[in-house]
Amino acid sequence: MSDTSPNTNTHRQRHQAAAAAPVATADTASAGSIDAASRKAFGSTALYLQSELEATGSDLQLLEKLNDASIAKYEGLSRQAQDMLVHAYKVKQTYNEMETQVAEVDSLVESINSLEQVAMELDRYSLQLEAKFQKLLNVKIKPEALEAIFKRVWTKSNTAIKGDALELSAELLLLFAKEGIERAKAKRLESGMGGSVDESDLEKILAQLMLDF
Repeated sequence: MSDTSPNTNTHRQRHQAAAAAPVATADTASAGSIDAASRKAFGSTALYLQSELEATGSDLQLLEKLNDASIAKYEGLSRQAQDMLVHAYKVKQTYNEMETQVAEVDSLVESINSLEQVAMELDRYSLQLEAKFQKLLNVKIKPEALEAIFKRVWTKSNTAIKGDALELSAELLLLFAKEGIERAKAKRLESGMGGSVDESDLEKILAQLMLDF
């Protein structure tokens, strides 16, 4: 049997408890310090994450506003582009219409130029006719020559003609010749021909000329 008394055991237990008390107190203090540090660290992390989330949210809101502004800008540009397309189509239609009118104007200008050329030719030809007509007005048939012609066709040798009658006959014959030439020229112009009058032109108007005289 052991010789240790109950009192001795109690004393030992108290001594062990007294020795263990400081260790427990140190462990409790260390655990509280770690818990506080952990809480502080988690709090700081939470604050950091919250600030990052708020910054990210602000960036997202800014991006959203920028997107809205870009959409509005592009919608405006799209409307302007559509308006420009409509305007370009109208301009093209106007250009096509004007192109037809310009072609007609060009054709009209060519016709006018042709008419100017024809007018110049007619003016030159009129001057030539006027000069020839002036020459014809100055032409006179000599009575002696006409009398010689008459004597060739008279059957009686004693046939005579007075001087006044001979001058009138010369005037009549001159008018006859001038009228024939003018009618032949007019007939030639109606046929679209130019140039001088020849025998074939006189033959075409001779029958009517004889009836008129």
